[in-house]
Amino acid sequence: MSTKRAAPSSDALEPASKRMRDRNYEGNSHPAPSPLADRGAWRILAQFLETEMSYGEMEEKLSSYLGDRYLADDWKDAKATLFSGEDDLGACLSNLEILRKKYIPRPRKNIYLDIEADEGDDEEDEEEDGDDNENDKQDQRGSSARSPKVTVIPGPSAKDTLCRKIDEIYNNATKASSSSRSRISYRAAWSPTTLESRMYLLHVHRTAVVYIAEYLQSKGFSVTVSPWLPGQLYVVSDSPRTIASSLPPSHKLSVKDYHRISDEERVAVERSTIKFPNPSWVRVKSGMYKGAIGYVFDPDQLDLFVDVLVAVREFPYSMPSGSEALLDRSRLPKDKTVTDIIRSGEIIGCSYKGQRYYRGLLLRKFHRYQLELVACPHADDVRLHLQSGFDTPFVKKSIVAFSMQFLRVGDAARIIAGAVQSEIGTVMSIDHAFGGSARIELTFDGHRKELEARLEDMERVFWVGDAVRVVAGSYLGLEGHVIQMDEELFRVCQRVSMEEVQVSKYYLDRRHQTCTTQSYLPLHQHFEPPPESQSLEIGDYIEVLVGEHMGKQGVVTWSPIGGSQLWFQDESPQTLTSYYTKHCSGLPSIQVPVTFVQRTRLPQTIKFTKEKGYDIKPGDVVSVARGPEYQTKGVVQNVDFLKARLTLLSESDHSLIDVPIGFVTKILNASLDSFNKVIGQEVFVVGGDRKGFRATLYGVGGQNCTVAINGQARTTLKCKDVVTK
Repeated sequence: MSTKRAAPSSDALEPASKRMRDRNYEGNSHPAPSPLADRGAWRILAQFLETEMSYGEMEEKLSSYLGDRYLADDWKDAKATLFSGEDDLGACLSNLEILRKKYIPRPRKNIYLDIEADEGDDEEDEEEDGDDNENDKQDQRGSSARSPKVTVIPGPSAKDTLCRKIDEIYNNATKASSSSRSRISYRAAWSPTTLESRMYLLHVHRTAVVYIAEYLQSKGFSVTVSPWLPGQLYVVSDSPRTIASSLPPSHKLSVKDYHRISDEERVAVERSTIKFPNPSWVRVKSGMYKGAIGYVFDPDQLDLFVDVLVAVREFPYSMPSGSEALLDRSRLPKDKTVTDIIRSGEIIGCSYKGQRYYRGLLLRKFHRYQLELVACPHADDVRLHLQSGFDTPFVKKSIVAFSMQFLRVGDAARIIAGAVQSEIGTVMSIDHAFGGSARIELTFDGHRKELEARLEDMERVFWVGDAVRVVAGSYLGLEGHVIQMDEELFRVCQRVSMEEVQVSKYYLDRRHQTCTTQSYLPLHQHFEPPPESQSLEIGDYIEVLVGEHMGKQGVVTWSPIGGSQLWFQDESPQTLTSYYTKHCSGLPSIQVPVTFVQRTRLPQTIKFTKEKGYDIKPGDVVSVARGPEYQTKGVVQNVDFLKARLTLLSESDHSLIDVPIGFVTKILNASLDSFNKVIGQEVFVVGGDRKGFRATLYGVGGQNCTVAINGQARTTLKCKDVVTK
């Protein structure tokens, strides 16, 4: 028994608040130890692994035990180790013990009891025991002299009793540890509904959302697909470990993060019954209307299907293949097969052959898993909705929000709401997330002051003479100068042809070109782009070559890194036929070995060429065609040519997405090639000290241009001092 130590005192098992009061009462002036050095707290973490304690119970017990000393951030690493071994509890316990030793000064071999000490400690204890024995003998002699009568109680001594109790506790703890593995199957057999109910927000790769949701639902979990942001699931469980252990091994990495949400948030999620806001914009992710932007026209949303207004792609009369337009009612029969849709005494649409049309837009049902909420669609994607005249205020508000994506630091902006309404200032910083906000510098009585305002409470300011380019509409790519401004329509003079056009101010970007030119290039200039990815990525279109699914084809929805299997949505003709006749939640997902398939229909992603390099620039609108961010669409914010990557502002949630350039396709190109027709042509110098000369134009960049006067050496002049013929 010489190697055994005393069990922890009852003080160690009391709540922290009580222990602190006792110490203060006793006049203890020493600072309280770190809660991470509290063995009792670590025992609670270990109990979570070795008993049927739920994650929520562990959190509550730890918080109650530590009292005011409990800070969630202190225990972040410790809680993470509870899931570090996935289904291997032994590995989790080992990792927890390693971390515990970092914080407790004198580590022990058992986290429950100070049973055994190091050999050095034993030797010190023996020396101390020897000294104690001598002192005990002296005390006995002294006490005998003072108290000659000593009563001896028969039976085992207190020391023997204590040692026996320690042995019992240690044996019980050992049995519990050895039987923990036998309980794994029992715990796995539990239904998630029998566990403590907590809701967690899972961030999932957007292409795997439907598969993960349906898989967890089949395992008994309550799952809600977020209607607000793509790639998010709400799952009810006792802990993230339970969810992770229930996922198929192939899709464990598809879940990027777990967040426990508050009870208030959970109530909001459950009350929302996963409804889309009405009205709102959504993108169709599959089927005949894949890629279409629709207007949610369903305030009730009583089931999993949502009524959405989309531009027509399937016409009841002859139209060229691939057409997308509003219904032309004049081409429908003039008989009773066409009935009017009347609201508030006004005809707002018609019904024909079971289809309903509102202002020329088709009302169609889509399963909510087919839809993705779009916070701010591109103006060109909703042009037909604007043209239809259906809910014009909402459509115009969306176009204004699209325009604010081009607001940049240094631009002028006007406050249109609040106490400083109509004041004009300079944008100092901008954040597009969570509805968008910006800091703007205003001048009051000669003093500068910065204020923060929501983007919806601001508008961009243009001046006559501003250099602009058109980023949407029929004049996309045109560059010129503003020569006249009305309330919403500006007249722009094209730089090259001097043609005047009328453009909505919401379709203009006033950011100046920042390209530069050189009179010559270095002789040995060379840029080697990164090699193109040859691996199969999410979003690739594949065909199965062998096996039971031979001949089937579709888009890859999930392919784990280094895995031998992939999942794809079957888009074979026979499957699509069944899909159109039955409203299902999504196309069938099929698992096949990677070696059984080959890529087909390679997307027209941006390629590197020696002549042009990467044909991409800020302001272009792109869509991600491959990789984890597949189907993300937005405006390019910046480009890193050396790393061959770009950052785009997602129209779905206004988040910044970093992707390889070779993974995107260009949808709308804001061309900067307007000067190509005049490069090398004769121009006239109309200002500066060279006024009156003729010259040859060799380059344009920023505010300057490069010319050669009368065959002399090239020189740089201000653009405003040079005109074309």
